[in-house]
Amino acid sequence: MSTLAVSASTAAVSLYYREGSSDKVYHAQITPKGSDLYIVEFQYGRRGSTLQTGVKTDAPLPLDQARKVFEKLVREKKAMGYTEGEQGTPYAGGELANRRFVYTPQLLNSVDESVLPDYLRSPDWLMQEKMDGVRLIVESCGNVVTAGNRRGLAVAISTAIPEAVLALGHDCVLDGEAIGDVYWPFDLLSFDGSDITRRSATYRLQLLMAILKARPSKAIGRVAVAFVERDKRALLETIRAERGEGVVFKNAHAPYTPGRPGSGGDALKHKFKASATCAVLSHNPGKRSVQIAASHDASPSSTFQRFVEIGNVTIPGSAPLPPVGSLIEVEYLYAYAAGALFQPVYKGPRFDKHSPDVYASLKFKPEYSGDGE
Repeated sequence: MSTLAVSASTAAVSLYYREGSSDKVYHAQITPKGSDLYIVEFQYGRRGSTLQTGVKTDAPLPLDQARKVFEKLVREKKAMGYTEGEQGTPYAGGELANRRFVYTPQLLNSVDESVLPDYLRSPDWLMQEKMDGVRLIVESCGNVVTAGNRRGLAVAISTAIPEAVLALGHDCVLDGEAIGDVYWPFDLLSFDGSDITRRSATYRLQLLMAILKARPSKAIGRVAVAFVERDKRALLETIRAERGEGVVFKNAHAPYTPGRPGSGGDALKHKFKASATCAVLSHNPGKRSVQIAASHDASPSSTFQRFVEIGNVTIPGSAPLPPVGSLIEVEYLYAYAAGALFQPVYKGPRFDKHSPDVYASLKFKPEYSGDGE
């Protein structure tokens, strides 16, 4: 049965996933927290076991903002194969039940900052912006659009995306990421019934760019790409300035190869990381992690420091727990608008500073939108 409850002020959903030995459940709710403020809570784990719990919103939010966080969370889980039915079949839509999606995506290994100059200089490697969404391969055949996730399972997608893909006017298979209701294709696997995965990345991307340019849509974004060193360096600086997630390098002559190689490969990713000096607010009982915060403003009072909570960070077993009130350095990918850091990594104490970084100076997750016209 479907377990979904929505009222004028709150919402709750129970999602299920079952495949092979996996039998998991994921619950999420919008919960009142004070006067006209709400948080999004979640619980997850193996069905019938004690569930892990957490809060998606780091601070209480107005209802409309909490609903956006809740709806995004539900979309992401469904894209991973969760459904509202307790049978937990990892496919959305009865016509897709009990079958895998036709295509399996190409997965990327990471490269360090130190090797970026080599890929920027080389004419054998092109560069794209790395998007930060839900991985989807989308197939358009006739009047039917289907989609699969990074694990090769058929999934449901926002209705805006199939409509926009059909409007391209071609039978095709696209590989990309969905960010909200916008699909960002970064590769083309099939065109007008012909498999082109054995063609070079340059050929596939130039054809993809031409298709998207001919039929711009608010529901389909265009991933920036550069082929020569000058353009790659300019694009790299633009993505950094706009606080994007990172870049992807592809061998310009290579075919599209599903799966992830043991090392290296013809498609590589590099994520930009930021660093912040944070104040330790508290130790989390029973865990090797601490709650951290940034400064509320640039000119804190000498007698009263205002903080903005920005989540937690795990302290490695080889390092002592930093004292409450001390300053530490934390590396992270970006900060959510609600406040929490994404992928925080403890780097060590900061004895050379007297106050944490200002909240407004953090690297926040960028907002993307489609091309439109």
